Amino acid sequence: MASMRTTVIAALFSLTFRVVAQTPEEISKKVADAIAMRPGADRTDRFKKLASECDQHPLQGDPCADAYDWYAALLRVNNKLDPQVVTLTAKALTVRENGPHTDSSLALSVELAGMALFDTGERINSKELFDRAFELHKSAVSSIGAEPQIPNSNEAIDLINPQVRRDPSSPPTSTNPSGQPGTTGRIANTSMPSVVYKTDPAYSDMARVFKISGSVMLRIVISKTGVTESIQLMQGVGFGLDEQAARTVRAWRFRPGTKAGEPVSAQSQIENNFRLL
Repeated sequence: MASMRTTVIAALFSLTFRVVAQTPEEISKKVADAIAMRPGADRTDRFKKLASECDQHPLQGDPCADAYDWYAALLRVNNKLDPQVVTLTAKALTVRENGPHTDSSLALSVELAGMALFDTGERINSKELFDRAFELHKSAVSSIGAEPQIPNSNEAIDLINPQVRRDPSSPPTSTNPSGQPGTTGRIANTSMPSVVYKTDPAYSDMARVFKISGSVMLRIVISKTGVTESIQLMQGVGFGLDEQAARTVRAWRFRPGTKAGEPVSAQSQIENNFRLL
């Protein structure tokens, strides 16, 4: 009888543990619900509880890293020098790196860790982290396009800078603040692509928290059929806005550029400006 009672108690304890220990999907749902809350103390408390749950039952990868990052971000908004911010961002980065993650999610953790170090005066280490984050954002943006990089091909003529060699690593020498290519090329018998459908990118949640603003510069290839074939990040602002810009431009539609009256693939440059009122 005593043995049976011990078995029953052990089974109940095991069941209780399974209920308390959250799955990645459950943590992700709780994080999403907390992000959707109105800014204020209640949302900060919700992320504090989520971070505590992750401390008790660690999960490697994005869900708990998201909880740590968001709790750190909300604490920093109230006090840049809160000692918990450095601890939480370091914890998020470790959890993120040791588990499944995307380039975008890892970049965010790297940026927040860099911001925390900057606040404490560690400027050199902070710069290294921000440089790393930019490379991660470049990789994420490239993956959003149909091709990972702008092709090094004579077929994709550069109607903006015809003298620039067609190399993905070659920086642009002109900008187009309007985000809409013109209609007359600089090469004889050519026309440049023009936008026929566009939408504006939305703010990412984390960029809204920190009121991030700035310009994202993208180098794209527009196909003969007027769709964006590939995207390259030339200048970014981070915190998810680079990827937001790339996803938006990926959905744009263009009237393709022409050469001698025939549609051609063409490189162009798009600038998206992010400003919060």
